[in-house]
Amino acid sequence: MTRKKLVLIRPGYHELDHQFAYWMTKKGFEVVLLAPEQAFQQNRTLKNRITNYQIEKYRTINSRFFSDFPVGFNLWSKIKKIKPDIINSGEDYQFSTWLGYLYAKKYNVKFIILMDRYLPPRNFLIRLFFKLLDIIFINKILRDSSLIICHSSESLKYLRSKIDKNSVNSVFLPIGVDRHKFYPLPYKRREDVSLKIISVGRLIEQKNYPTLIKAITYLIKKKNKRLSLTIIGSGILRDYLKRMIKNLQMTQAIRLIFHVDHDNLVNIINEHNLFILSSKRESMGAVVLEAMACGLPVIVSDAGGMKDFVQEGKNGFVFKQGSYLDLAEKIEIFLNDRNKLKIFGDYSLKLVKERFNNQILFDQYFKIFNEC
Repeated sequence: MTRKKLVLIRPGYHELDHQFAYWMTKKGFEVVLLAPEQAFQQNRTLKNRITNYQIEKYRTINSRFFSDFPVGFNLWSKIKKIKPDIINSGEDYQFSTWLGYLYAKKYNVKFIILMDRYLPPRNFLIRLFFKLLDIIFINKILRDSSLIICHSSESLKYLRSKIDKNSVNSVFLPIGVDRHKFYPLPYKRREDVSLKIISVGRLIEQKNYPTLIKAITYLIKKKNKRLSLTIIGSGILRDYLKRMIKNLQMTQAIRLIFHVDHDNLVNIINEHNLFILSSKRESMGAVVLEAMACGLPVIVSDAGGMKDFVQEGKNGFVFKQGSYLDLAEKIEIFLNDRNKLKIFGDYSLKLVKERFNNQILFDQYFKIFNEC
């Protein structure tokens, strides 16, 4: 029996891309993952794990105004050489997605989009530009797609605010977490007097670390609470956050770790007992699931798809984005009742096993792709 050829077009190459390609190959597709050359320079460790699917690199131009712009017909020629039965691409505003769509349209190939976006751009001029793109081109891509898979309920809501739900074939299917890579290590989690909080993500404006830092500072200085915070990530706000922590005289309570191998992240997470993501905007927040799989309760902002992972008052809390006082109030619930850490953490594990287990979700993805 001839296997269907599945092309995955990605603007980067991340752990979830690897897992998805690996699992879809294992289930029966002949998978080729197309990603920019620089993606492999940034994530060389993943390349060593490739065992059962093919990777092709395409050249791109990147600038401050746009990224993921394929050079010439480099990407097109690679797709044409593969002759896929199905093309799966990422965001609708990616240049690589547009090329994938044009190829699928020309050669009558199934085209599936994974959609994470849930908010229009904030800048007025950029928002106007994208609105014109929607009218001229993007909405047609969405209507012509064989299927649009939204990773969060907010993405699905946003999609249906743009286009009538009867004119597109769309479904909500969340991402998951690899439970073989992220799991509880109880011997690492000491029940100290102080609460140990962790946050993981790029040090960029979107992640809104100042709100988290202010909340920790408030609890320590104003409420005399004993707690600590570890932030793991790298990015353009590295020096700014270092200065902020120093100026607040919080260097003993808040530490920045600029790099941790993904394989070692499970050990670091398990040394803590509460995870927080304070983002201004976040389509999914896979790291929230990784923390939940390690048995941690979670606190997230009300911005975007992270809310899909949290059952309020059962495995964590949702705070008002940008409000350090509301965040501090949610943290204080765990400070006042340490038993909730174990109770909420156990419920996080339950949710991961039942709803966000990669193996279960990838089976659903395979069924959808195979029947498309």
